[in-house]
Amino acid sequence: MFSLQKLLGREDRFFTLLVQAAEEAHHSAVELRKMIWQPGGEHGPRAVALARGKEKEVHEAISELLCKTFIIPFDREDIEAVSMALHRVPKTLGKFTDRLALLPEPLAGMDFSSQTDLIEQSTAIVLEMVRLLPNPHSLERMRALYGQLQALENQADREILLLQHKLHREASSLEVMNILMLNDLHKLLERTMDRCRDAGKAVFQVVLKHT
Repeated sequence: MFSLQKLLGREDRFFTLLVQAAEEAHHSAVELRKMIWQPGGEHGPRAVALARGKEKEVHEAISELLCKTFIIPFDREDIEAVSMALHRVPKTLGKFTDRLALLPEPLAGMDFSSQTDLIEQSTAIVLEMVRLLPNPHSLERMRALYGQLQALENQADREILLLQHKLHREASSLEVMNILMLNDLHKLLERTMDRCRDAGKAVFQVVLKHT
């Protein structure tokens, strides 16, 4: 028998899944930061990949639920936008860890700690924003969090610019392939911050739209 109550109950399921996706995105950033701070420790590409895999499962579960559910808490495209934005964060982090593992020995000690710290902070903010989605009175808090996210992105841009300047100064002592690899890593870090901003923006726009 068709159960309207069961159908309506799936609204909470969307919020639960989006929070889970944001948690795994944040977890992947935490594992990356640990890997950078403790090279050779128990945290590494495998831990980041595990968090990424869990988030991918959640992302697919959201897509499946959207196909099966007629009554949803927000517009279908809004849920898809938030889910996809969250999905891209650990996906980009995964690319960074894969490239990082390929660095030759002379570059193995490169310091990416300031950027990974900023990414961890950004994913924590995005997670808080997602948790606030069901709250109809969250607009001002959302606005403040989104402002913090933009400030972190601006700080990350400055950090990347400093890294690029340093790379150019040291270019004469590095092989061309090493320069290209480092430049690729810098771009992936910058792109990850962009992904965090995009996720926060998607959440903030949902709140603006439905407030």
